Amino acid sequence: MPLNRKTLGVDAKCSVLLSVLRPSASIDQRFPNKVAGQRLCDLIAVRMGEVTRNGNKFLACFFKSETFPDLELYAAKRYVKVVEEGPSDLFFDVAPPSPETPQGEVATEENEGTEFDFRRTGDAAEDIRTVLAQGLAVDDDNAPAPENVPETTQTPRDESSGLFEGQRFSWNGVCQRKLMTNQKLPPGFNNWRPGSKTSFEFFLQLFPIEWLKTCVVENTSDSLRAAGLQPTSFGKICRFLGLWLLMATVVGFPRRDFFSN
Repeated sequence: MPLNRKTLGVDAKCSVLLSVLRPSASIDQRFPNKVAGQRLCDLIAVRMGEVTRNGNKFLACFFKSETFPDLELYAAKRYVKVVEEGPSDLFFDVAPPSPETPQGEVATEENEGTEFDFRRTGDAAEDIRTVLAQGLAVDDDNAPAPENVPETTQTPRDESSGLFEGQRFSWNGVCQRKLMTNQKLPPGFNNWRPGSKTSFEFFLQLFPIEWLKTCVVENTSDSLRAAGLQPTSFGKICRFLGLWLLMATVVGFPRRDFFSN
């Protein structure tokens, strides 16, 4: 879910990281001691245009600023955070302008690096920091989009049951197992009794083991042989599954760490 939903257009008030604002020489001269995450927030959008850098073209937004009264600044559109929208009839078209369009002027600046450089590491926190450093907004609070939040009901709950009007518990309080048999048998699965079974034995009992042996192990082994590798075994497959279950219980580790030597 994008963090910023405001629309970019003429006279929109915007904010951009100094590190991605151009021309960089003027920015560095005006802010020689800029820090990571520092933004310029007095930007007023003027137009959209194509920028050519190191042979690559991308869509950029051009600004006027009280900090740079005699200079037109610009930044890649993806880096622009709209603080306050301009008039709705002056919103920019989302499609890149064609070369024939008047606002499709080309600005060229050398040695400014790539537009965006990002490779996922598998560590969500590290990836978020990288994207933020590139000037993009990140929704990292895990909150749902406003349109996905259900409206809360105003119907009061019944004080005794805690249910809303029309709701009921699906269990009537009667144990059907006791109702249908006179025997008091310990819990089990098809004559399999838990007793002193290990956690792994419980897992195997509740998992489609025959399918794992006859389908997964055999087909995986066939693929490995076709690639010139040694076939796998039932024990190796179980360890592989166990590793994925372990990975599901921890956070903060890249996936590659679990498979490294």
